[in-house]
Amino acid sequence: MRIGIDIGGSHIACGLIEKGEIIAKREKDFEKEDRKSIEKVIEKTIIDFTEEILKERNLKVSEIEKIGLAVPGTTKNGVIVKAENLGIVNFKILEILSKHFDCKNIKLNNDAKCAGICEKEFGSLKNYDDCVFICLGTGIGGAVFLEGELLKPKRYSGFELGHMMIDKNGRKCNCGAYGCFETYASMKSLKDRIAIKKNNYNLSGKEIYQIIKDDRELEEILEEFIQDLNIGLSNIINIFEPEAICIGGGFIHYKDLLLDRLINKMYETKLTFNNDFPIILTAKMRK
Repeated sequence: MRIGIDIGGSHIACGLIEKGEIIAKREKDFEKEDRKSIEKVIEKTIIDFTEEILKERNLKVSEIEKIGLAVPGTTKNGVIVKAENLGIVNFKILEILSKHFDCKNIKLNNDAKCAGICEKEFGSLKNYDDCVFICLGTGIGGAVFLEGELLKPKRYSGFELGHMMIDKNGRKCNCGAYGCFETYASMKSLKDRIAIKKNNYNLSGKEIYQIIKDDRELEEILEEFIQDLNIGLSNIINIFEPEAICIGGGFIHYKDLLLDRLINKMYETKLTFNNDFPIILTAKMRK
């Protein structure tokens, strides 16, 4: 048995995993008030959710083989070095959790890397050796595989594809730089632009889907979003020359509206150095 914890830019989820399947799960969205003491909220939520799941299944912590945490941002030696979209700096999360759980094998990694590994092992990327996973959500994260192996820098978790600059005079990113890929092509950036257009900042995911599907006044916003995504992906293709790119995160909820449009734009503009495009896929391993 394993415990998997996913901390996103806007949510937290905890699941009990057996033989690769999630058999019990708890999750919650972060409220505005939560962000004022986000580290305490994360700590308490993980403890509460884990204890609830273990009690529900009549298990002890000692029966858990591993606890894995997937978090947005940079990680190193069990510390969330920084997670801009959560306002976290140097959060010693593994040290804190080890005081609550008698589990000798607690691991921490970047969330996009975790999702990428999952897609490589079990999902859309399992048949490709050279491939890239891109997570489009609150920000943009990524994982890169060459010859079947995840690339792992020595210093930090690396491959901050969302902070690749695509406009040197562009919008300011949460990281402090300007023109980052994620300020233009994350799902949050698209939703924010739609909210401004509609003067409604409380739109649900279903409402946004319907607006994208039906509202012709959004054409300029959608065209700009797709082109920005095209620019970022084309840069990634030029650098890594993958056989396949898998897109995950919130994008998959809108894939029937956006995926073909993106692929058509990539073939139309041909921004890559070589015209032999990789296959563009969406994530399978998401529950």
